[in-house]
Amino acid sequence: LAAVFVLDARGEPLAVICRGLLKRPIGLARDAERGLLYVADAQAHDIKVFDDAGALQRVIGRRGEAAGEFNFPSHLAFANGRLYVTDSRSGKVFVFPRPGQPSTLLISGFKSAADPCLDPGGKFIVVPDRKAGTLTRIPTGCPGWEVDAHLVVHVTGAVDAGLLDEAMVVVERNRRTVVGDHHQDVGRACGQPRVQL
Repeated sequence: LAAVFVLDARGEPLAVICRGLLKRPIGLARDAERGLLYVADAQAHDIKVFDDAGALQRVIGRRGEAAGEFNFPSHLAFANGRLYVTDSRSGKVFVFPRPGQPSTLLISGFKSAADPCLDPGGKFIVVPDRKAGTLTRIPTGCPGWEVDAHLVVHVTGAVDAGLLDEAMVVVERNRRTVVGDHHQDVGRACGQPRVQL
């Protein structure tokens, strides 16, 4: 479909935006303060930025391994004015400290970084690694902070069970971390705790 669908609170469609401008949209993040929607267009190897009406404002990045380039950007998160991007094939997580500023490499070494999730307080993000079967909690404070090795969680048996294939993570207000899988029954997978951080 290569489009973004806007739904109301009941899940009913309100609008279709970005049609014809995307190749394979995977990740979405919203900057409510500025009225911008960020879309990770994995097949185009870039991030497209749209306004509330769906008009393209700018394109961030292109295919490659150098600064400002992506190799299959797949998932996005937005908090505290910063955009976080997981680049699945390069195994990296980037952060854009402020709109218009270049990206900074936050962490690398993932086998397949997936959907980042922000804790309710915006102090850290949790990034699942689908192939390694781990969850890594990363401080959102300053780009370049070291990852606390004690906060890398190995999900026992998750890879064998296929749990982290197309993984998503939700950190609830009570700090319970829930891991789900797009290929399984998402409602059931998300409704049960899989990993506690």
